[in-house]
Amino acid sequence: MINIPMIESIETALDAYYKYPQLGNKEIRQIFGKIGSAKICELKKLARDKMQDMEQPLWNNKTVNTDAAFIAWGIDVQMLEKRYAKLKKMEEGRA
Repeated sequence: MINIPMIESIETALDAYYKYPQLGNKEIRQIFGKIGSAKICELKKLARDKMQDMEQPLWNNKTVNTDAAFIAWGIDVQMLEKRYAKLKKMEEGRA
């Protein structure tokens, strides 16, 4: 069991989720912020294990499937979308 870092921001996590079908080191750093290479390797291992469970093929040794990664890392996209929508609504109310 490894510790999953906090996401950098809801917007960044959702942006990566919808932009990239595969995540490499650069995209993982965007999601989690300043994390080291060792942590990225741990996160990729979790994602690859989930890919195997989901019978997802490994297309590239340097990337992981985005859907499997988010599930493995416990990132709930629907919850993030709800929070993001609420945040935007609150920001509009202040304008």
